[in-house]
Amino acid sequence: MADRKNAQKNIKAAMKSSKNKLLFETIKEQINDLKQCTQLFDDLKNCAQSMQKNIEKMEDVFHLAMKLQDMKNISKDLDMLVKEKEKIYQEKILENKLLKQRLSHLLNKSKRLVKIAEEQIKRLRIVELNNCRNIQMWKERADQQRACFGQRKDDTTCNGGNNCE
Repeated sequence: MADRKNAQKNIKAAMKSSKNKLLFETIKEQINDLKQCTQLFDDLKNCAQSMQKNIEKMEDVFHLAMKLQDMKNISKDLDMLVKEKEKIYQEKILENKLLKQRLSHLLNKSKRLVKIAEEQIKRLRIVELNNCRNIQMWKERADQQRACFGQRKDDTTCNGGNNCE
């Protein structure tokens, strides 16, 4: 402020003196140049601040772009993992179908074997029954041939013979 008052006094003194009129014009031009320089400096300062803000925003955008790229990479990795899991799932489905077919085949085979076993059991029962009848018939014939009279050693009665008491 003091400089301004001094400048104004100097300007008045210079205007009074015709000799200093040229000096006054030069100072006036320098003052105008200084005002323009000050304005340019303020503009440059504002521009620098704006550029700094823009740089910060660009850094933020860059960081967001890096995060987006990371997310894309993660997404690709997840897609590959999902495809691998789908492939494994399809393989397991196929494996299960084959196992189901094999189990069905074994079940049918087991049913046939059970039927065959049941038929064999029926035949064996018939054979056993026939054998029992034959044994009974042979016992009766043997008893008749011995002609056992009296009491047998096994406490059964008979008509007599070798096994009698």
